[in-house]
Amino acid sequence: MIRRLLSASFAFMLFAPLGYAADSLDPELREKTRRSVDAGLNYLRAQQAPDGSVARSVGITALSLRAFLESHRGYNEGDGAFYGPKIDFDVTDAIGRKWQCATIQLDYQLPERFDLHYVGADNAHNRPIVVHRAIFGSFERFLGMIIEHFAGAWPLWLAPVQAVVLPIADRHLEYAQTVQQALAGRGLRVEVDARVEKIGYKIREAQLQKVPYMLVIGDREVAEGAVSVRNRSKGDLGARPLAEFVEAAAGEAARRELAS
Repeated sequence: MIRRLLSASFAFMLFAPLGYAADSLDPELREKTRRSVDAGLNYLRAQQAPDGSVARSVGITALSLRAFLESHRGYNEGDGAFYGPKIDFDVTDAIGRKWQCATIQLDYQLPERFDLHYVGADNAHNRPIVVHRAIFGSFERFLGMIIEHFAGAWPLWLAPVQAVVLPIADRHLEYAQTVQQALAGRGLRVEVDARVEKIGYKIREAQLQKVPYMLVIGDREVAEGAVSVRNRSKGDLGARPLAEFVEAAAGEAARRELAS
């Protein structure tokens, strides 16, 4: 049961917040030293029946944790919590520093302190184990790492501004607003740069702001109901029908891909 629970939690942490850094993710089992574990067991034995059931539970669970991580990356005896073993997820940031983010911890003391129990399949009272699970760890630390990781070049689905529409002249502004409305109707965050500036300057500004898509609007795009698409990393992608680009951009955002 413990192994299934840990496996599910491990997969969820990879899928949700830490998936962006899966290549630099370092799960590690951490336990206290043998002396500290013995001291903890002596405390539990004083609170529990003398048949050693708590000690066996602690030992079996620790072995399950070790087996779980045999196919992964780390076991660190001496760095666990006083109340039980834990798995910490360390992430290496953009400049090579290691930070602890998520954690899964097994707690044997709270059930004792609160005198918790459940009726098991044996129709007897059994002592549960409390599982502490933090998906982000420190949320502020996580945000700091992910901002440094992407260095402002957010994937489409995370970018504050996902596309900017760049009309070449004032006569293209009305169609530019139509493009904005079409994209916004699919839930995309879009702005129109209506400043009276050269188109090259507008493109450069959007590129410096690392906007994923720049949509240039000129006479041909207005006449054909199209947009001239620029990607911040791939450059000029050519003209595409507006409806086609809207569907493609909405699909990319929905997939939540991490590559920019």
